[in-house]
Amino acid sequence: MLYALTGSITFEGMRSFFTGLNNGVVSGNFDEVIFISSLFILAGLGFKIAVVPFHAWAPDVYQGAPTPVTTLLAAGSKAMGFVALFRVFLFTMEAVSDEWRLILGIVALASMTIGNLAAITQDDIGRMLAYSSIAQAGYILIAVPALTDDAVSGAIAHTMVHAFMKGGAFVIVAGVGAAGLGYSLDSYKGLAARSQLLALSMTVCLLSLVGIPPFAGFISKFLLFYGALQAGLSGDTWIIALVIAGVLNSALSLYYYLKVIRFMYLYDAVDSKDIEFSNAVRYISFLTVLFLAIILPLFWQSLFEICKEATVALMA
Repeated sequence: MLYALTGSITFEGMRSFFTGLNNGVVSGNFDEVIFISSLFILAGLGFKIAVVPFHAWAPDVYQGAPTPVTTLLAAGSKAMGFVALFRVFLFTMEAVSDEWRLILGIVALASMTIGNLAAITQDDIGRMLAYSSIAQAGYILIAVPALTDDAVSGAIAHTMVHAFMKGGAFVIVAGVGAAGLGYSLDSYKGLAARSQLLALSMTVCLLSLVGIPPFAGFISKFLLFYGALQAGLSGDTWIIALVIAGVLNSALSLYYYLKVIRFMYLYDAVDSKDIEFSNAVRYISFLTVLFLAIILPLFWQSLFEICKEATVALMA
């Protein structure tokens, strides 16, 4: 549809058409075509990043797929989906942004809220982390209707940190499952007694996903929310409400993350059999703690500068 309208399939060609349309250089009323095309693009990319209402596949896939595949979906694939979404809506269609900003804001709010509420009710760790990923996608999506460079840089930072947080969590899930403990939340009872390193690594990942200082997730989420708040203070007051909703949803997510942590440290194991975790899982757990608790928090300014450069390249 956009090719028929703009005569181009390149980002630059479409951007030139939309800019000309906005400036009056191109005449015609194409609002309906642009709106419907935007919805189709959002549906495709929304399915890839698993935002509401295109999220239904994620819990079943995260639960049923092999954990290495799930790790790739939760970390790498989602990040690439956001890159494509930013490129389309922040660069190509920036001149006609009023057509889709409010819709993306509603999608972000729905993803945050539904993802967290659904995660609370889960008994399977894979499904819980799947709904957590849906909520995290909602946070990142706030940057798109905000339309500020700092918000986009914060979103890129949170996307990168999310890959470490969720990737590390799923590696631990794989290790616990491979050791024969299973994938239910009850499997994590007494994990700290079996392996202090795995329990510590999972705790760091989960608290970082909430956005608890001093972990990397707090820094990236703060940069994202602060950048979006700037847009709200500049006149788009509804963005402020979206940021407040993000903060409240982050607090809500603490409930189900703490449930896992409580199981690991305050409960005895379901059985007393000896469990041996693979060395690969131990090494990755150590690296996860190292990155999320030490390296990224200490060098967050360098991370943010890299994200700013990525934003400039993305918008160029």
